[in-house]
Amino acid sequence: MTVVTHRLTMDVAGLHRVPTIGDLMVSSNAYNQLPDDGEQPAVSEDNLDALAAIFCRHNMWDRFGLHLVHGHFQIAADKVMLGSAIGDGLGYWTKPTSIRDVNLDLYREGQATSWSAKDATFLQELIEYLRTHNLSKLLGLQILAPGEPGKAMVEFVLGGNCGTVMLDHEKANFQGAYRNTGWRVERSGDKPVFIELEKHAKTIRGTHQVFTDPDDKNIPDEAALRSVLKAEELVKCE
Repeated sequence: MTVVTHRLTMDVAGLHRVPTIGDLMVSSNAYNQLPDDGEQPAVSEDNLDALAAIFCRHNMWDRFGLHLVHGHFQIAADKVMLGSAIGDGLGYWTKPTSIRDVNLDLYREGQATSWSAKDATFLQELIEYLRTHNLSKLLGLQILAPGEPGKAMVEFVLGGNCGTVMLDHEKANFQGAYRNTGWRVERSGDKPVFIELEKHAKTIRGTHQVFTDPDDKNIPDEAALRSVLKAEELVKCE
């Protein structure tokens, strides 16, 4: 009898290797097909508990989390959603960026995640669970920020060319969070569970989007973004 073994090979652009222009074009097209978070169904606690067990079984609980698959607006075909950290640990800013302006070698901040055979086993089990339970279009794998995997964040939609901002929960002003968009594993109890990590929030005026005319707005850099965050009262202190 001949036994054939199959080894899962992962090749994710921007994670395992430097992305190509073609990869970014695919990313742009994929983003425009994502549903709004309000259109996605709820994630059951049973599924979250089962997934938490998978993460802990492979000792991945402090490296990865889960993210709700969603988008917020359409972007041009020659642009890609690109995120960057906001100074002083305030959060992250993700906005449509011209693909021709992206430095492919610097596409991903920080050190690349190292992978081994056991990591492939984890991914194989995770993918199989998501497919079997019809969750592959609802949940995605999220890399946790090194050193602060438990930092709670709130997301605001600026809109259009301005993108979105993810702000430190303790530094943000918001009326209320209405949708969980990210989870991380908590191991302090009797069993590992996924807890809320990121939420989509309303502004203090109760609006879902910061700008009502986002296409007419332009935020060229972080300094301008900070001015907007202060003017729109999205931060407690600046």
